[in-house]
Amino acid sequence: MPYALTVDPLRLALAAGTGLSWAGLCWAGLILPRWRPRRHGAPAVASRTLVAYASQSGLAAELAQQLARAKGTTAQPLDSIDPAALAGVGQAWFLVATTGDGNAPDTARRFAGAIAAARPGLQGLRYGLLALGDRHYPAFCGFGRAVDDWLQECGAAPIFPRIEVDRGAPADLARWAAATDLRTDPEPEGLWRLIERETLSPATETAPVCRLLLAPLGPAPRWRPGAIADVTLTAPDGSPQRRSYSVASLAETGTVELLLRHRRDAAGNAGLASGWLSTGLALNGQLRMTLRDNPGVAPLPAEVPKLLLATGTGLAGVLAHLRAHLAVPGHAPVWLIHGERHAALPLLTELTASPRPGLRIDLPLSRGTPPRRLPDWLPLQAEALRRFVAAGAAVLACGGQGPGAAALAALEECLGPGSLAQLRTAGRLRTDFY
Repeated sequence: MPYALTVDPLRLALAAGTGLSWAGLCWAGLILPRWRPRRHGAPAVASRTLVAYASQSGLAAELAQQLARAKGTTAQPLDSIDPAALAGVGQAWFLVATTGDGNAPDTARRFAGAIAAARPGLQGLRYGLLALGDRHYPAFCGFGRAVDDWLQECGAAPIFPRIEVDRGAPADLARWAAATDLRTDPEPEGLWRLIERETLSPATETAPVCRLLLAPLGPAPRWRPGAIADVTLTAPDGSPQRRSYSVASLAETGTVELLLRHRRDAAGNAGLASGWLSTGLALNGQLRMTLRDNPGVAPLPAEVPKLLLATGTGLAGVLAHLRAHLAVPGHAPVWLIHGERHAALPLLTELTASPRPGLRIDLPLSRGTPPRRLPDWLPLQAEALRRFVAAGAAVLACGGQGPGAAALAALEECLGPGSLAQLRTAGRLRTDFY
């Protein structure tokens, strides 16, 4: 029988043991057919000109590839580079994102650890550095600044002062294009029309979750599960701004589905983007939006079991993966855990309307009856989680940085010390936190 939708953690024991008879393999060393763990080799840099990136949501990678094409080279992820090999490079361009409060992206953790201990002589290196971050966090561009400081401590000379980008602000990116003499024309922004909008949260929710459905005015672009939608809008001072959201829908639908929370500050003022998108933009109104793939959460084959962990509107980050997974006949089991506030979102109720073998959905509610915070709920399922991951499941976690980090800490408590590091090294842990 398929797993049943439940918001009552005391009713989960029956679902925990169902469908896991295939769990006889050792989780730490499992390698499934057609899916291999990511290798963290650190080859010497062959070119005298280097373009390197550390990307979390895909923007740094996209910008690096654009720059590499202009420079006649190939962009490389930071984790593929031995810091000592930079001594053989004449000119380098670093595009470095920061995740959370000053942390290195998942794809640059090895490099971050290496530069903490290494101080090679880089006196012959000249470089430019673009740091991407979010000023909502105290350690704005923290990892980019750390890489910049390390390069100068090793003797490398900056071609120009570090350029910092706040949440993909177009003005900041224009300064980078000018500094790097990047004359390639940017991709045109697509026009989209708002065709549907609904509030998913109860009327009592002070920060409700809204669902938006957008249709392109021109040909529909293609995207992969995990893609990011970059929405362009104008601030009250007239400056262009950009806000990024996970795409919950599949490209086959031809429409983009977004989930966002209508936020207000302490004075009761609505957020610039969330206020406009949830109430200000009229139905059938138009907006400018571009889509880009997110390499950090690239889709995994349907034969790989998946543990999808989402908090709040981070649900959008896992929904497309779930929908793509369920669309493949004979897919491996998948377990979705979504932590929300007062009530389960209707989207998940719809997913369980028809029998779906191998699907389990659990919905702990932090303000439900009884209240169950996700970090408190996960340890109650420790045995079921250990068995599921032991069967080779990959873990995808999406949501806000704080709630997401707390959920991962609780998951590691369930799986054992060092388990998440092993999963990450094997390419079986991917995160998309904002």
